[in-house]
Amino acid sequence: MIRIIKALARSFVELVVLLVATSGLSSAADEARGSIKGTVIDVQSKQPLSGVIVIVKDTRLGAYCDAQGNFAIKDIAVGTYSLTFRLVGYAPQARTDVIVRPGRITFLNVALREASIQTEEVEVDAGAFSRLGGPTISTSTFNSEEVRRAPGSGGDVSRVLDVLPSVAQVDSRENGLAVRGGSPMENAFFIDHIQVPNINHFPNLGNSAGAISLLNIDFVDDVSLQAGGFGASYGNRLSSVVNVAFREGNRDEFDGQIDFNASGFGGGIEGPLPGFNGSFMISGRRSYLDLLVEGLGTGVAPRFGNVQGKVVLDLDNDNRLTFLDLWGRDDFTRDKNDAIDDEEEFYGQVVNTQHTAGLTWRNLWGEGGFSMTSLSYSSLDRTDEWDEVDTDLREIQRHTDEGSFKLRNTNFYQAFDSHSFEFGVDAAVSNVDFDYYFAQDTSATTGAVIPEFTLKRDLSTSRFGGFLSWMWKIVPTLELSTSVRADYFEWNEESTLAPRISMAWQLSPLLTIKSAGGLYFQNLPLALLAQSPDRETLATPQAIHYLLGMEYMLEVDTKVSVEGYYKTYDDFPLDPQDPFHFPVDNITLESDIGNSSKLVSGGQARSYGVELLLQKKLQKDLYGLISASFFRSEYKDLTGIWRSRSYDNQYLLSVIGGYKPDKLWEFSARFTVAGGRPYTPFDVNASRNAGFGVLNANRIMDERFPVYHALNLRVDRRFNFASSGLIVYLDVWNAYNQENIAYYEWDRKKGVVEAEQQWSVLPVLGVEFEF
Repeated sequence: MIRIIKALARSFVELVVLLVATSGLSSAADEARGSIKGTVIDVQSKQPLSGVIVIVKDTRLGAYCDAQGNFAIKDIAVGTYSLTFRLVGYAPQARTDVIVRPGRITFLNVALREASIQTEEVEVDAGAFSRLGGPTISTSTFNSEEVRRAPGSGGDVSRVLDVLPSVAQVDSRENGLAVRGGSPMENAFFIDHIQVPNINHFPNLGNSAGAISLLNIDFVDDVSLQAGGFGASYGNRLSSVVNVAFREGNRDEFDGQIDFNASGFGGGIEGPLPGFNGSFMISGRRSYLDLLVEGLGTGVAPRFGNVQGKVVLDLDNDNRLTFLDLWGRDDFTRDKNDAIDDEEEFYGQVVNTQHTAGLTWRNLWGEGGFSMTSLSYSSLDRTDEWDEVDTDLREIQRHTDEGSFKLRNTNFYQAFDSHSFEFGVDAAVSNVDFDYYFAQDTSATTGAVIPEFTLKRDLSTSRFGGFLSWMWKIVPTLELSTSVRADYFEWNEESTLAPRISMAWQLSPLLTIKSAGGLYFQNLPLALLAQSPDRETLATPQAIHYLLGMEYMLEVDTKVSVEGYYKTYDDFPLDPQDPFHFPVDNITLESDIGNSSKLVSGGQARSYGVELLLQKKLQKDLYGLISASFFRSEYKDLTGIWRSRSYDNQYLLSVIGGYKPDKLWEFSARFTVAGGRPYTPFDVNASRNAGFGVLNANRIMDERFPVYHALNLRVDRRFNFASSGLIVYLDVWNAYNQENIAYYEWDRKKGVVEAEQQWSVLPVLGVEFEF
């Protein structure tokens, strides 16, 4: 496969050189024009704001918002702009990275927040960092252009977020978010108010990680990560929440987009709904490396594809319906001959189909508040079949058929000028059919025989929850939010009550102090619970968050934040037959699924650290981000010893920067260094005597992989024509080909320990055509 990718890289480089050499053909860039339209609303009530002054910086262009909060700025030369939004009584805001494209309309959805500090003597500059409603903490947001151009991300929103100091460096071949010492199981994804179990191709069972995102980044308006202290409207997660906002389709005209890069090809179309006040977007994408491999008659490559869409329909000024649909299918097959050639122990296939569809109703109550109500259905159908190369005996046969209906309702009400409330309910009803077979195995830790395991089970369960939050603006510069959340999980008939509190104190227009604390619960994955009747009584794991931080605006486009956190866990499951390890972290590698041993509750863990984030938004030609963190993540095993969790890098440093010399070229880079993750080494002598890998029970999670570091480089070139545009980019991952280790494995045939490498140097080249 590497030979194929390198050949593609050479072809794409030749294409880039050709396009650069013929850049005179895009001289229409100086004459090409586009337009900007948008809507401005109140960040809390969602009501449209009229009279907002909209200015395009460094030009004489601008507009006013009408009674519905709409504005339009027409006939703008293509390029990158910053816009400012001002309204008396509201904090001014700047929107950076606004791309005007040839013959197209760029839509902006802007939310303004009431000003905390009023001043008549000094005009407050518009800040480039928007704030959510309420005293939020540990939240970082990236706009659509920041997601698209991020070096080393390949348009994967999870890989964009792993530049943040809260996210551990795990494995470049996967995109799981391990936030503040937790596992990817502890993170939730929401798209436009709808929870999506997993947004990735080849998703892991039991958590939110996968190989590569299936989301079309052309649909993404912004993406944010709440790394801790999130509000009571989010339940059933211990560590973090990712919110992805899809933009609306073009309500005025039909637009199209085609893209092609190393991972696949695809396209999309959007436009107004004929005869209705609304819009639609739909796109599809498919990988193609499998087609090349099939044509060459050798090698192995995954096959995956997706279809997704969004429809928005305004029933009237106060009521809107939004339909969201995501569908993906993955297939990876390795036959016996390929397994022998690649020196693999097993051959077989993985086939996965996932789907989420949902409808959201937004109702504005008037000046007082609004409600959002979503009904969605998510399904997963996955089959794994793997046979041993030497014996042709079946090692694993696993089929999971899962479906879940979810209801989510959130409401906001502004009772008085200084008091507001958020409340709502949510529910989930799930049905899962498990058909598992795992051959007899031997524990690599204890040497005990793990008997053959078969599971045939069809189960149904449900979860119900509700929450209430009270936001009190004590004085204009001091906000307090207290909330409580209650949940009931039918599986173990357990009810939970989770109080939470957060505070934000704006000491000056530049400096804000924030703090938060709260109790969080999360149900264990059904794939883990269903394997033994003994697990039906396991307690629901919980975590307590303590957070304190500050934000300081160095410039209107530059912000520095420092946060400290301490997080404790309780009631994690532990395995008395393997008392040294932490099964929940093993779920990430799917190694505990197929083990029916009795688990006990009461497992404890903790994580704590300090994080620094310095971010400069693009105002003219430069942008960048520096993040650093020092942290520890540990668990207490059944012998009473505290050990490092799988995601305990101890320190992280990421530097990302970009330069746009003009409207056509853009250069960016990202450098990351992270402490080595902990692991348990093999006992070489015992492994050779046993004929399989045996872990050293005296050194559990006591060794560390070498320090991880990598450099990613990217260059973008735009070609603008009268009514269309072309982007050609080259994104080189791990540019100096650092050999970062993913894990160590025992080679049974050679009787030695071998290192499995993460991505070597990988050129990701692509073309995006908009028309």
